[in-house]
Amino acid sequence: MKTGRYLITPDGEPYYNMALDEWLFEQLSDNSFNCDAILRLYSWKTNAITIGCNQDVSKVVDFDLLDNSIPVIKRITGGRAIFHDRSELTFSLIIGLDLIPDRLLSLSATNRLISETLVEIFRAAGIDSIWEKQSNEKPLKSNRRRDKISCFDSVSRYELSSGLAKIAGGAQRRRGDYMIHQGSLKLNGVAPCPAIGQEERPVLPGVEDGKRQYYSIERLSDIFGMKFSDNLKVDFKTSKLTSSENKKFDIFYKNQRENSLKKTGFI
Repeated sequence: MKTGRYLITPDGEPYYNMALDEWLFEQLSDNSFNCDAILRLYSWKTNAITIGCNQDVSKVVDFDLLDNSIPVIKRITGGRAIFHDRSELTFSLIIGLDLIPDRLLSLSATNRLISETLVEIFRAAGIDSIWEKQSNEKPLKSNRRRDKISCFDSVSRYELSSGLAKIAGGAQRRRGDYMIHQGSLKLNGVAPCPAIGQEERPVLPGVEDGKRQYYSIERLSDIFGMKFSDNLKVDFKTSKLTSSENKKFDIFYKNQRENSLKKTGFI
């Protein structure tokens, strides 16, 4: 079985979260890590908006409706805008394409493999979910443009829903022989964000010991690593960055944060 590193990084600062995913993707692509794949599970210290790498921030975000304390950051992956709040769980999977069977190498097949893994994870946590067999975008309102629709206001093929609500969305980026998939898990509900048109969605049903369930990193971390190990045939071992790796990342992070601020017009 191939080897992988599993990083669990709760309460990350928004620029840190996006920069670390991009840095890990570069490091694995450059064969700088002694492993075949990286899985990361994380959450957010403060609210943030991320937009797809191909989106124009001026067309996606209405800054007149945005709190100045909320950063807007371009992701390395594509997809639509997402408002990340502190209750969200997010993950990234970085893997060499040679580890994926040829029949699963297409973008749609890879998305399906990841979605099927998430269904198993959610089921183990007591959540019934399905992956969508086709896109199910809502009709546009007369005064609404397609680029103003947020990720969680539409459901694309292979994204996950539970009941009537979308609970997981994701996007990929491929470079050479490697891919990164970033996934947003709204198991605790979708928080509203008028600046990108993200509408509020209720939390999942279910009560445990008289209290509504809350899905934390601690609750899902073990099953998350185990299911991805089983389904991808990669032995993901819980890991942390070494002191040497942290020093290299710190340099990347400072440069990336400044570049990100420039791309979104904040400096």
